[in-house]
Amino acid sequence: MMTQTISAFSIRPMLAFVVAQLTGQLRNWRTSATTLFAPLMLLFVFTVVGEDGEGAALVPFVVGFTVMFSGQTMAQILITWRNNRIFTRLSATPTPTSHLIVGTVITQLLLFLVQALLVMLASLVLHDLSFDVLDLMAIMGVILVGTTPFLSYGALVAAFVNKTETAGIVYTFTLIPMVFLGGSLFTIPGLGEFGRYLPTNLLTDLIRPYFGFGEPDAIPFSVVLLLAYSVVITGLATIFFKTDR
Repeated sequence: MMTQTISAFSIRPMLAFVVAQLTGQLRNWRTSATTLFAPLMLLFVFTVVGEDGEGAALVPFVVGFTVMFSGQTMAQILITWRNNRIFTRLSATPTPTSHLIVGTVITQLLLFLVQALLVMLASLVLHDLSFDVLDLMAIMGVILVGTTPFLSYGALVAAFVNKTETAGIVYTFTLIPMVFLGGSLFTIPGLGEFGRYLPTNLLTDLIRPYFGFGEPDAIPFSVVLLLAYSVVITGLATIFFKTDR
């Protein structure tokens, strides 16, 4: 009974922090609207410029691309907190720093799940795609798995970069090559075998079967590798990230 009470008491500040972050995001509605609806514009562009069927085939990529940039937001948040000495101030309170990090991860997961959901709902309108409630729940699950390595990578970027602007550039200019090398949009001759193991391609392959593209047999393979990426990158971020500089 004592253990359950302590656990509930320790989790309460973390959940309160998640609510506070979500409330802050809603108050800054212009930034939130831009973040949430930017992938819809990408989906619309692919729909307009693509030939028959091409736009629908790119919906899984747009859903995956939406959550790939979760790591950029994570990196900028961690750098801002470090520069403002939030971690140092928090060390003087009973709340562990880990609760702050976990709360931020939960917040980002929720926000990018909403983004992905908006893209999927838009695909029902723009394309002849359909999925039932079970498919929707499965997609939400695989997106949760697929987002974690990118959040971890954002924390790793924050370990070596001191400015939020620089973090955005570093993250973008390392992610985009992975997108193209991984074959999420098209396959580069000679790089097919190498690219299929990149997290960007694994995430897209994980989502494709639920939209009627790709092979369902690839799902377990992609899940295992994405979780492995998450563990390794999180370990590196834990080693190199410093809460003060």
